Amino acid sequence: MREFKSTPKWRTAILLFGVWTLVGLVFAALRYASLTIENRHFALHDALRQNLPYFYIWGTLSPLIFRFSHRFPVEFRPLRLRNLLLHIPTILLFAGIHQGMFLAILWFLNPRINGDLVPIAEFYRQWFAWGLYQDLIVASLIGIAAHAFIYYRDFKAGEVRQSELKAQLAQAQLQTLKMQTNILTNRWSRSSRK
Repeated sequence: MREFKSTPKWRTAILLFGVWTLVGLVFAALRYASLTIENRHFALHDALRQNLPYFYIWGTLSPLIFRFSHRFPVEFRPLRLRNLLLHIPTILLFAGIHQGMFLAILWFLNPRINGDLVPIAEFYRQWFAWGLYQDLIVASLIGIAAHAFIYYRDFKAGEVRQSELKAQLAQAQLQTLKMQTNILTNRWSRSSRK
C-alpha cells in the first residue's frame, strides 16, 4: 500500500501556530466586541492577553490529543468500547492540565483582580472549576477533529488501495485475454495444418 507523503515538522508547527493564532484572534475579537456592546470597559489588549495564551496552550496540547486518538481510535464497526472509555478520563486530564497551565499564565500576566493582589491559590480556587467546563468542550472538539482527520486519512488510503486493486484486476484480465488469444491462435494454426 502506498504511504502518504508527510509534511516536514517545521511546516506542521508553523501551520499549527498560524491556526491557533487565528482562532485566538477570532475569540479575542468576539470577546472584545461582546463586552463593548454591553458598554463594559474592556481593552483589546486584555482580550488578546486572555485568549492567545488560552489557545496557544491548546496548540501545544493538540498534537498529544491527536497522538492519543491515533493510538486509541474510537471505532464503531466493531465497537471498541475500551477505547471510547479511555477517552473520557484522557479528555478530563487534558482539560485539567490546560486549565492549570492557563490559570498560572493568566495569574502571572495579571495577578490583580479589581485592583487587589490575589494569591495564586485563591486565584485557582475562584476560576479553576469555571474554566474547566470550557476546557472539556475544547478538548472534546480537538478529539473529534483528530478522529475526523484519522477517518479521512484512512478513507483516502482505502481509495488508493481500491484503485491499486482495480489496476491489478485490469492487468490480470488483460493477461487472461492474451493467454486466451494465444490458445485460440495455437488451436487455429493446428487445425489449419491438418
